[in-house]
Amino acid sequence: MKKLTSCLATALLVTGFAFSVHAATATAPLAVTAGITDVCSVNTVTLAFGEVSLTGPTSSNGTVNVTCTSGGAYTVSLDNGLHATGAQRNLSSSSNSNVLAYNVYSDSARSVPWNSTAPNVVTGTGTGTVQPLTVYGQIPAGQTIVVGAYLDTIQVTVTY
Repeated sequence: MKKLTSCLATALLVTGFAFSVHAATATAPLAVTAGITDVCSVNTVTLAFGEVSLTGPTSSNGTVNVTCTSGGAYTVSLDNGLHATGAQRNLSSSSNSNVLAYNVYSDSARSVPWNSTAPNVVTGTGTGTVQPLTVYGQIPAGQTIVVGAYLDTIQVTVTY
């Protein structure tokens, strides 16, 4: 009998008969989502007037760099600075109480004031990359000019 079982096993192997084992599977969908919110950042390049002219207005440019999510709307406003008298922006001397009046504009003709209330704010739509916005500054002629170093700080606000 042992011989018969051994012969049968050998015959099954030789003929290629084998037992197969089937693996079971299960599937399920995996949802993948993402959300993109409006995000902005801002930095600036100094508006440096340099030497003030004795005979006419002194002009210079600065830059507000805005980076916002692509497609996101934003508004950039500028306050009146640390040394303003009412709506008039002033540079203040660090060594005495002298001031120099100045203005900032959103256009190169220096005809559209840039401040914190509509319509004198700058609006745009984000591109996902830096968008440089030029700040056109001017110190008007006809002021009493006293020797000294003058400065002011304007707060830039990006609303999105």
